[in-house]
Amino acid sequence: MSLFQWSTPERRSGDRDLCIIPNEIYLTIFEHIAPPSARLSPQQLKMFTNLCLVCRFFGNLCLPRVFGHVKFYEYDRDTCGVVSLGRTLCQHIAAKEPLALALAQCVKCCYLTNSPLAYDGWPELRTLSRINLTGMAHMKNIRELKITASNVKMAHWDVIATLESLQKLCFEHCFFWDNPADLYPDKKVKVPCLDVSWCEGACSLYAAVDARHLRTLIMDMTDIDFGHEIEWLSETAITELRIYPHNEPTMSHIRVLQDILHHTSHSLQVLTLPIYPFSERSQVLFEDPAWRNMPHLRSLTLQVWCGDISPMAVIRWICYAVRVHRGLQSFSIQDATSGPLRLLLSRGPLPLALSRAEIRQIVHEELNCIPGLNFVEIGGTSVRLVDGKWMDAESKAM
Repeated sequence: MSLFQWSTPERRSGDRDLCIIPNEIYLTIFEHIAPPSARLSPQQLKMFTNLCLVCRFFGNLCLPRVFGHVKFYEYDRDTCGVVSLGRTLCQHIAAKEPLALALAQCVKCCYLTNSPLAYDGWPELRTLSRINLTGMAHMKNIRELKITASNVKMAHWDVIATLESLQKLCFEHCFFWDNPADLYPDKKVKVPCLDVSWCEGACSLYAAVDARHLRTLIMDMTDIDFGHEIEWLSETAITELRIYPHNEPTMSHIRVLQDILHHTSHSLQVLTLPIYPFSERSQVLFEDPAWRNMPHLRSLTLQVWCGDISPMAVIRWICYAVRVHRGLQSFSIQDATSGPLRLLLSRGPLPLALSRAEIRQIVHEELNCIPGLNFVEIGGTSVRLVDGKWMDAESKAM
């Protein structure tokens, strides 16, 4: 897409004309600075911004990269606002400037933070939010939208529902204000991937999303307690379900998780779950018929609390429960207590660490009944089946 008229840059040395460099060479140079699909680092963003000022040709190539990922920062009650690239673009879009309207089509990923549309006492905040939403409505090629620490209202859903290229919708630390009755069926959001963490008012969220189009659902245990909305999942054909731990759940959380598996087990191909070894919570889950009836499951990741139990005992206990999934191709056991979560636990867990030789032994003794298994990762160490032999392998990213 051309943003404005341009011509290939001429080259001169004094009074002599030099050969024109083919456009493909410039493209190769810019791709070397940063791959087209990659998000620009602050240094790369500054470099591409400077390149935009060289000539119209460079601007036509570099401006789409500069505006490929945009952020919107809002004011909140305690901090001063930050004038972001995204907000500046939206202000020019609201003024109907041709270049801004063209750049809006270049935005692929959008991040909205602290959207205070519900602050009735702060009219300037509502004005900023409306400008941002007006600008976002022109960004028809957005593929990923992440909204953080925001009050999500009907005005947001009206815009999100128009983003026909949207592939992933993420909410983090958000509150959903509107009543489900206010959300019209013909305005439901059609998105393949929904990622929700640390949010409130989930009933409005699930009323706003068209379950028939959903294929990937990502949430943490803090957002799983929406038992009265479970029937919403019966309309989906989810192939990937990822539930991440943030604290040790109650039995009621496990019951809701069971209900989720009952509604999704028939279509699941990729599953990530938190597991609590030798506990009633996990035993109830492993004995549930839904756990045993996942005919299309190909990839399973279990995030485990070892506590003060021997890691080898934990792994053998888990493998016994996993054997029922004979169609597995990839199996991972990850340490759920790594990173910030370790600070939330009252006990000091044992590290989940095995050598590759120990993992190969586990595979031969515990998992050899799974014929298609070709990748196993335990505690960040992995092996892969190559020509009938289990070889060292790079671990998969979480």
